[in-house]
Amino acid sequence: LQVSVMVFAVTLVPVTRDLDPAFGQTSSQTITKPSFEVASVKPNKSGVPAMSIETPPGGRFIATNVDLGVLIRNAYGLQESQLAGLPDWTASERFDIVAKAEQDIPRTTERPSPYQLMLQSLLEDRFNLRVHTETRDLPGYALVVVRSDGKFGPRLKVHGGECDRAAGSATAPRSSVLNCGTRTNMTPTGGKTTGSGIRMETFARNLAGFTGRYVVDRTGLPGSYDFEIEFTPDQSPDTTGPSIFTAVQEQLGLKLDSVRVPTEVLVIDSIERPTPD
Repeated sequence: LQVSVMVFAVTLVPVTRDLDPAFGQTSSQTITKPSFEVASVKPNKSGVPAMSIETPPGGRFIATNVDLGVLIRNAYGLQESQLAGLPDWTASERFDIVAKAEQDIPRTTERPSPYQLMLQSLLEDRFNLRVHTETRDLPGYALVVVRSDGKFGPRLKVHGGECDRAAGSATAPRSSVLNCGTRTNMTPTGGKTTGSGIRMETFARNLAGFTGRYVVDRTGLPGSYDFEIEFTPDQSPDTTGPSIFTAVQEQLGLKLDSVRVPTEVLVIDSIERPTPD
């Protein structure tokens, strides 16, 4: 798949939003939100299941074969259960988005990040996205530590700090940045997820994609971690491998307990197919 990169400038647009702090913004707070002056948005008709979102060095943003649910969850930092009201067509239609900032954007742990704010602006402009938030009492899971002596499972360890240092640096070596974050490989018979420099609240959010429910971090573990986990998806014909719940407990020394959580949900008021480039 060939996708041409289009260069855009970043403009600062003062806007008022009523988003809850759970989505990284203060209620009724006026913020200066960056937006893409020019971006390429094209339908993807390939029919392949794989999708990706990348933010490589140089201020680039590349989304390939991605549906709108994934784009919105990335833009607002949501778990799957925190998004409601998407029309049916958004699950089946995929898009390619290619954009580039005027300059490199430093990696940051702050949320929302510049990339998220830019993506929010793009969704509002090109897809006419309009949203509001509600608090709903949803079934979910609490991620907790199994052992009281502080010992982890065999595939979880404290991160050495390389990714934390690279996160705030625009000049960090490309190799160190690429080795940070979470990578998942899913096949019909198994899944493998590895992470480097991942905070527990981030890992909990990622687990929601495998459990189908909101996951809240209640481990009490500070700092960042490296991990590797292998499991069998629920829909897999192979029933001999561990479920995500078993894998989390046996491989990482953590556990998912069923809970009900008052959860901020982003509700879609309107969304449309994109305007042409």
